[in-house]
Amino acid sequence: MRKWFIISLCLIPLNSFAQTAPPAPPQPLPVVSPQDASPLDLIIPKVKDALDLYQHNLGSGPDALPPLTSAEFDFKTTTAKVVGFSVNLLIFKIGGSHEKDDVNETTFTYSIPSPAPPAHLQSPKKPPTLTEQLAYTIQAAALAVKTSKQLGPLSFSKFVVTVQFGVKWDGNIGANVPISLVTVGLSGDISKNTVQSVKLTFGK
Repeated sequence: MRKWFIISLCLIPLNSFAQTAPPAPPQPLPVVSPQDASPLDLIIPKVKDALDLYQHNLGSGPDALPPLTSAEFDFKTTTAKVVGFSVNLLIFKIGGSHEKDDVNETTFTYSIPSPAPPAHLQSPKKPPTLTEQLAYTIQAAALAVKTSKQLGPLSFSKFVVTVQFGVKWDGNIGANVPISLVTVGLSGDISKNTVQSVKLTFGK
């Protein structure tokens, strides 16, 4: 007599044994040398002072320079950590190779105050500061705008000029370290991540 055996197979979905993978740990912030990058909040006050310095030294009469109506700075910034300190936004010193760094664009728009009574713009100290150099750069752009106010039969009430520049300093950056402006020699071998720009709008 034959005997029959019934074998029952219990199928359990494999995914019931799967475990949820733990989330990947956050990537640590890259560390940069303080000789290589500056916190953006050290640069902004110097930029503001430069705009005020220009606006308060427009002159008067036929020799007066056109006033600024707005200035929009486009800073190349990166989120990183300077040794010993955690910071949010840094900009790199002009020069060097930073093409592989994660770089964002941070826009700082400054509403220009009304011009103060004209005063004499003193010659910059040696070495000139970022504030003084930027003010003179804006002044040079304004002179170019003034001479181009009328082109043939066309007259313009507003001009927009974009200036590219870089910043540099010696030694470790800090609140008391002089920061200078570089506006010439921005050759193709300089990292684009170290070049900043400002869009200046001149008008009545």
